[in-house]
Amino acid sequence: MIKDYLLQYKELTEAIIVNIKNDLDAEKLMNERGKVLRELLENKTLNKEDVKNIYIDLKLDKLDKLLKEEINKAREKTKEELRKIAQRKNANRAYGKSINTINNFNKKI
Repeated sequence: MIKDYLLQYKELTEAIIVNIKNDLDAEKLMNERGKVLRELLENKTLNKEDVKNIYIDLKLDKLDKLLKEEINKAREKTKEELRKIAQRKNANRAYGKSINTINNFNKKI
């Protein structure tokens, strides 16, 4: 029973990683993954040590670390895109102001 939950958790985590790498939406998978965790944790009859041992045996700790790294990469990529948009916006604003201001040097010539 524990292993079934953790295998489902592993499959969902792997699918999330693939979606993040391919710039696809992973929100639905994240919600399903959270649901699996809640179901696992709500089961009062489970021994936490057994869950921990199976978690480590399935190498889910490494998979979770990989997921965290991919999420951080995607976050940084999004931040960089937002910075570029802000720079373009500022450049367009500055260009618009320079065109609209009167240049005294050009008037005299």
